[in-house]
Amino acid sequence: MIPILKYNEQGELKQVDEIAKRDLYKGVHSRKAENDEERFIGTCTNIYGDILEDAYSYILVPHDDTYREFVINHTEQYDDVIDFEADASYFEFLKKSKPREPQKLEKVTLQEAMNFCLQGTRFKPGNIEYAGTATVNWVDYNSPYDILKIICTAFNVQFESRIEVDNTSVVNRYIDVRLKGALFDGKEIVRGKDLISLKRTVDKSEIVTALYAIGPDPEDGKQRVTTFVTDDNAQERWGEPDGSYRWDVYSPETENNNMSLSRLTTLAKTALNKRINAAVSYDIEQYDLEYLYPHEKVRYGDLVRIKDIEFKPALYAEAEVIEVERDIIDPSQTKYVVGSIKEFKESDLLQRFGFLWVSIKRKLNDNINNVNTIVNQVIDNELQYVEKKIFKSQTEPENAVDGMYWYDTSNDRVGVLKKRVDGQWINVSEEERNSMGGLSREIALYRSLITTFENLAIQHQKLYQEVTEITNSPYLISDQLHSSVNTNLNALVGVYNNIKSRLDSINEDTATIGFLIDTQALFQDYRAKMQTLNSSVETAKVAINERLSTLQKQFTEEKFNDAMKRVADTFGIQQDDQGRFIGPPETVAQMIDALKTETQEEMSTLLKRSEYETDKEGFVERLDAADSE
Repeated sequence: MIPILKYNEQGELKQVDEIAKRDLYKGVHSRKAENDEERFIGTCTNIYGDILEDAYSYILVPHDDTYREFVINHTEQYDDVIDFEADASYFEFLKKSKPREPQKLEKVTLQEAMNFCLQGTRFKPGNIEYAGTATVNWVDYNSPYDILKIICTAFNVQFESRIEVDNTSVVNRYIDVRLKGALFDGKEIVRGKDLISLKRTVDKSEIVTALYAIGPDPEDGKQRVTTFVTDDNAQERWGEPDGSYRWDVYSPETENNNMSLSRLTTLAKTALNKRINAAVSYDIEQYDLEYLYPHEKVRYGDLVRIKDIEFKPALYAEAEVIEVERDIIDPSQTKYVVGSIKEFKESDLLQRFGFLWVSIKRKLNDNINNVNTIVNQVIDNELQYVEKKIFKSQTEPENAVDGMYWYDTSNDRVGVLKKRVDGQWINVSEEERNSMGGLSREIALYRSLITTFENLAIQHQKLYQEVTEITNSPYLISDQLHSSVNTNLNALVGVYNNIKSRLDSINEDTATIGFLIDTQALFQDYRAKMQTLNSSVETAKVAINERLSTLQKQFTEEKFNDAMKRVADTFGIQQDDQGRFIGPPETVAQMIDALKTETQEEMSTLLKRSEYETDKEGFVERLDAADSE
C-alpha cells in the first residue's frame, strides 16, 4: 500500500519494502496553505521499525492515480507499533539544498527564474506558465525553497510539485508553476447534502473611524510630523452614539526619517481603509462524499461554492480549499477547510432574475396567444416559463401554436431562434431576441471566447516569431532538436488555426452552446501544446548556447586579430600603437563585411557577439557585447 524507498549503491531510488494495508493502523495525509505545509503521519506494526528509523528513508503515498513523495524525519517506536512522520520531498530537498548567495535577477521570465532556482537540486522545472518578466532579488543567503517563494511573490504565481514514478521508483521530480487563482471543478457544499454546520464570526474590535498619524523621529532636531485622517462613511456606520470618532494611533514602519506630510497622510489613509470594516470569518464543517460519490471530489486548491438558505441571512459564497486532511485508511474521515471566502448577497443573485421577470412581464403585455395561461405559469415559476416558452430541438415542436418560440439546432454550427407566426416559422430579429433575455448563455460564452482569442492572437504572434528565430539559428545544428521544435510549433499553430476558423464561422446570432463548448475545449488543448513547445524550445536554447561556447573556444582572440589586420591591410586602414584601426566609417563597414566572409562561421560567431564603434576621427573600437542568443 505504501512503498518504502532507499537509494542503492548506483544512486537510484528504489523500493526496498512496502507497508501492507493490514499493517497500517493510521495514515493521514495533510496539506495546509499556511507555510505550504504537506505532511504524512502514520502508525504501523514495528516490523518496519528498522527501515523506517534508518536515515534517508522515503515513502510514496497513493494520491489519485499517482503518488506523493515524503521523507521520513521523525519516528517513535513502542513494543509493537511505530509512529512516523514525514515531510513532502519538495520541502525537504529544496529547503536543505546548498544556500544561494545574495543575487539580483534583472527582468527575467518565470522560466529563467525557475531554471536558476532549481539548478543543482533534485527537482527540475516542469510546466511553467508564462507570467511576463520581473526583477527578482534577495539580500541574504537563502535556500532554493526560500528563493522559490520569493519568485512566486514577484510573479504572483503558485507552485505545485509532482513526481514521475516507474514501477514504484522515482525517476523524475518537477516543480510546476501557474498563475494564481483557484479553479471551480463543480463542487457545491449545500445544507442537507454535505454541509453539517456553519458558524459566521464578526469581529469589530479593531474597527476605527479616525487615525492620529505620527511620523518617524526626524534628523537634525527637526519637529516630528503629525496629522490625522478620518472616514465619514465609516463614522456614520461605526461612530460612537454621541457622534465622536473611534480613534487609534498610527506610526508607519519606515527607515525614512524625513517623511513628508503628504506621504504620512497617504500611508495613514491606507491604514485606515484596512480598519473600517469588520473582520468576518467562517467555520464550516462538511462531509467528504467522494468515497460514496466519486464526482463529489474535493482537492487542495479547488474553488468550491457554499449554499445555506437556512442561514440568516441566506449564505451564498465561493471559497478556496486551503487545508485537506485525508485519511487513506478510512476515506469517510477525510476533512477539508476552506478559506478566502467571498460572500454574495441573495439580493444580488436575485437581481438577475428580477430583470428577467420585467422582460417577461413586458412581453406578456403584447398580443401573444394564451396570455392568461402563461401569466399563471410565470407567477408560479418564471424559470419554468422560460424553459417551456423556448423549445430547443433539431425538429420543430409538435402541436405548435402561434407565438411559440423554437430554437432550431438541426445544424450544430448554426443555431437559429424562430417564432411561430400565422402558421409559419420565421427567424426572430436580434432586437426581439435580446428583449426577452433569450440565449444569454450562448452570447456570454461567445463574447468571452472572442475576447480570449483576441488576447491569445497577440501572444501567439509573438511566440511564433520567437520560436522561428530559434529554428532559423545557424547554431541549432541538431536535426532532432530542430525537428522537435518544428513539430511542436506546427501542432500549436494547427490548434490556433482551428480555433480561429471555428470562431470566424459563427456570430452571436448563429452560435450554439454545443459548438462553443467544443471551441472552448480547444483553448485548453492550445495551452497544453504551448507547454510542450516551451519545453522543446528551452532544450534548443541550451544546445545553441553550448554550440556558441564551443566555437568561441575554437577561435582564439589571436586568430581574430590576425584576420582583422589582414583584411585591414587590404582596405588600406592603419593601426595605431594602441591597436586601434583608423579609417573612414564607410571603409570600416566594408572591412567588417569582408571579415565576415573570410572567416565564415567561426568569425561570424564572434562578430555576432561584438559591436564596433567609430569616433569622429575615424578610430575603430571593438566592444564586447553581452550574448543575446
